[in-house]
Amino acid sequence: MANRPNNDYIIQIQNCLARTVVKAPKSSHITLILRSLHWLKINERTEHKLLLLTYKVQATGLSLQT
Repeated sequence: MANRPNNDYIIQIQNCLARTVVKAPKSSHITLILRSLHWLKINERTEHKLLLLTYKVQATGLSLQT
């Protein structure tokens, strides 16, 4: 999934919060920090939510049409 300009700000916030939680310096690699916290990156989380919603709709037979 491509980053939208809006996502860049959210990604920066997530990275800052993750470094704050583990008290890591700004120069440390964020992937390792996120993995240690068991946090998904924003793009991965968005994809996970969409896939989960798709699965639930298909599994229950509901449609999004009104």
